[in-house]
Amino acid sequence: MDQPTASKRQIHLSWVVIAGIVAIALLAKLVQWLIPSTPFSLLPLSDHLVQTASLEEAEQKLGHAFPTPTNTIGASIFVVGVYPNEGLGLPAGSVDVVYAKDGNRFVDLLIRPGFALDAEREKYRGSVVEDVQIGESKGYFVRIHRPFLECHKATKDRPIAVCQLTRVILFERDGILFSIAADGTHATDGELLTIARSIQR
Repeated sequence: MDQPTASKRQIHLSWVVIAGIVAIALLAKLVQWLIPSTPFSLLPLSDHLVQTASLEEAEQKLGHAFPTPTNTIGASIFVVGVYPNEGLGLPAGSVDVVYAKDGNRFVDLLIRPGFALDAEREKYRGSVVEDVQIGESKGYFVRIHRPFLECHKATKDRPIAVCQLTRVILFERDGILFSIAADGTHATDGELLTIARSIQR
């Protein structure tokens, strides 16, 4: 086989591979367009869910205060979910705080009393997990594998845009498990760590 012929075949195969990758990406987008996404909820839906607009209201519902970040990198509270009773795998007293910035969900803070850190870490076996230190607490920085990042535009019922969560910081303090998750690419790794490390006792 002469050299020019072999080179032509390699070029041809390269174009075939590239065309295949492009076709798969286009097909994935087409499927997303043709098949409407299921309604996206910012908070885990439960019969026991109580939605509030502020931390003060949430604390009144629970009957006690709970630790929250003092530095949110300019993000503000969009909605708070309070779970006075156990349900959906959430223990009684759980709180989910959604922070928004520039019209997008920025981070999601989930507070679960009585949840064990290492047991939660096991749920992320397929992800890249790094050890981190959050103050005096041991923690994990989880990078969730997302081949295709799914995002949803703002709607009338949910006036902020949201993407799938891509990174999560887990740490335990005083018997409470904290999960701080980044929406898509909106919060950098450093910003996520800053928020986690600003959570007061």
